[in-house]
Amino acid sequence: MPIAEIEKDCAAIVAADKAAGVNRGYLFDGFAHKSSADFVAWAVSAFGPPAYYLPITCKSETADAAWKKANEAEEVTEEGREEIKNGEATFNAQRNELT
Repeated sequence: MPIAEIEKDCAAIVAADKAAGVNRGYLFDGFAHKSSADFVAWAVSAFGPPAYYLPITCKSETADAAWKKANEAEEVTEEGREEIKNGEATFNAQRNELT
């Protein structure tokens, strides 16, 4: 699905909530933009400045459990461990880009 269509759909959901007088917080778990700065630029242009920014992390046991479930595995493999480690490094780089 093209990013422009995803952006349009997200903006429509938020606009509908605002029109209905609903005050919600929205959690964007991952994004298809090239960088976190690109995502934030779009979000600010679509919704205005955020009331808060909350980078969310988890314990390694939680990341392991999620990896095992997603990969239908009993144990985290070496490749899985590397994938988790790379995900954490990507998250830290994206967070640093915004702060």
